[in-house]
Amino acid sequence: MKELKLSDIIDAISIVAGDMYFTYYLDPDTYKLIYTNEMADSHSDILDDANNYICLPTRYDINPYHMMGEFIDTIKDKNLASKLFIAIKGKGAFRRFKNICIYNHIIDKWYKFQEMKYEEIAIEWCKHYQIKYIK
Repeated sequence: MKELKLSDIIDAISIVAGDMYFTYYLDPDTYKLIYTNEMADSHSDILDDANNYICLPTRYDINPYHMMGEFIDTIKDKNLASKLFIAIKGKGAFRRFKNICIYNHIIDKWYKFQEMKYEEIAIEWCKHYQIKYIK
């Protein structure tokens, strides 16, 4: 029986969330994860044969801005939450958000929250495509 390690899917999702040019696909016959860069020839090869691959969640499916907003909703300190909401507006949002988290010693909390969200996305994706996985 084929199984995919959940951690491999989570790693792929975290890479895609940080880079809009990367996309991961699953070969359902081998359960091998394949990544492409929009600029690479392999990307067009996969797109030409798209029926044979399952696309993992893309950056648009993950929605990092929404994820940051959900994290901010967990912050009890209203002043800090307000600073974070302001930080995620406009260009440079990710860097500002991260800097505020570092400065306020909540960066580990953010990373744990992000990891939890990536895991939720990975499990939902596996269920949707009936992919067997192991933790």
